[in-house]
Amino acid sequence: MLRFVLLFLIILNFYRPCCFAGDLDIDEINSILNRAKQDGENMSIPVNKFMDQGMRAARESAALYHSREFQEKVDDHKCRLQKGILKGYASGWQPEKEEGTVLDHELVYVFLSSSIPTEIIRDWINLMSDIKTSKVVFVLKGVPGGINNPDSRWFERIYRKNDDCSPQKGDCEYNNYKIEVKPEVFDKYQISAVPTVVVETKQSSYSIAGDAGLDYLIEQLNKKIKSDGLTALVKEMRKRG
Repeated sequence: MLRFVLLFLIILNFYRPCCFAGDLDIDEINSILNRAKQDGENMSIPVNKFMDQGMRAARESAALYHSREFQEKVDDHKCRLQKGILKGYASGWQPEKEEGTVLDHELVYVFLSSSIPTEIIRDWINLMSDIKTSKVVFVLKGVPGGINNPDSRWFERIYRKNDDCSPQKGDCEYNNYKIEVKPEVFDKYQISAVPTVVVETKQSSYSIAGDAGLDYLIEQLNKKIKSDGLTALVKEMRKRG
């Protein structure tokens, strides 16, 4: 349709250069429309030979922006601005504090897939929704069912708070805890089995895989990390679990 409109405008502009569109009669306008339609059907848009290169660059840019290292640089720049040229203007402003358990120096990735029973994923989502921390990130390598035909039933089941309701009746409650699709993070840590938990710290990263409770997996990693924040997180998970 867009090609047809563009061709019509082009032909209209050059069809009678000495006249305005208002001087055209009905037969002439119909002739122009038919010609534009015929030319539009034969028009082909060339393939963008840089599409794969552009998509690869876009994925790399997105991975860089969301990386822990880049976000730490952003935070550092924010601090310098607040203490420097913005000091007189931002003195009354404070960053919004996150509710619940906060991990100051750690980021927890929980690698998932649709092969894990939905009841387990739902319990973990319920738990982290109650704790309210953005430092525990659930990650998928791809969209269940595919990006063009996502499995909406799978997403409905894992976000539903419990089975004591009927989606058909519309009386179910749902969580909105974010699950991210990050194949680049799967590749970065060479994840070959799920569930796997990876904890990033400023110095290093630690991983563990196995069919166990999320609190247990994090606790086992923390035996090496020795983080007060992770200790508090595990304690809060068991309190609410």
